[in-house]
Amino acid sequence: MPARGELRPVVHEVLPLDQAVRAHRTMDAGEAFGRIVLKPKFRGSPDAHLGRRSPATRSRTSRRAS
Repeated sequence: MPARGELRPVVHEVLPLDQAVRAHRTMDAGEAFGRIVLKPKFRGSPDAHLGRRSPATRSRTSRRAS
């Protein structure tokens, strides 16, 4: 079912990772209906944490190799 998009998570709030204490307090108080997502801040490209290069970086690298 999830692969067909029939189930979707309920997101109460998206917070930066440095707001983890607030997220825990909200959950502990029972104030959250759904998930609280903590989102880290990345330097550089949004894919930096995955070890991937952004499309702009890839194109610069491939031009140098030619």
